[in-house]
Amino acid sequence: MVRAVADFNGDNKADILWRETGGGSTYIWFMDGGRAIGQGYTSSGVDNTWTVQGTGDFDGDTKQDILWRHTSGALYVWLCRAPPSARLRLPPPISLQWVVKGIGDFNGDGKADISGAMPAPARPTLVHERASASAPDTPPPGPTALDPLRVGDMNGTGPPTCCGGTARGPCTSG
Repeated sequence: MVRAVADFNGDNKADILWRETGGGSTYIWFMDGGRAIGQGYTSSGVDNTWTVQGTGDFDGDTKQDILWRHTSGALYVWLCRAPPSARLRLPPPISLQWVVKGIGDFNGDGKADISGAMPAPARPTLVHERASASAPDTPPPGPTALDPLRVGDMNGTGPPTCCGGTARGPCTSG
């Protein structure tokens, strides 16, 4: 089953991350348009307590890395480089109610950050990738029911922003 489409080898072309539904093994097909030009076996037998949450360049090497989440709430990043699959543990396990909503370089440091949210009335939070594995940042005061819906360059300035809305209002970015 396809779990992500991203540039895993830094050639500016989309590649495909596959995950075996039965055994949990993951593979990457390196693509050139519609043609596979190589493949990589990233793991064997990762059990179903782990799910792919998304991809982002967490170490700033221009290659997309894989964000995994365990049913305990633990977040891990598999860095896609040689040697393959170095792992980086992010902050201590986060509540299972906290949902990953998007991945992007929100602070402009060249490394991916994670946007997530708790169910209302909690506010959205950002987890900045840091080797120190610090706790999630607390967002500034703002709407209490903001639900990040999209991540992208919403205002044309370069760094991505979260765009979300509330049950009572339209999309706001910031």
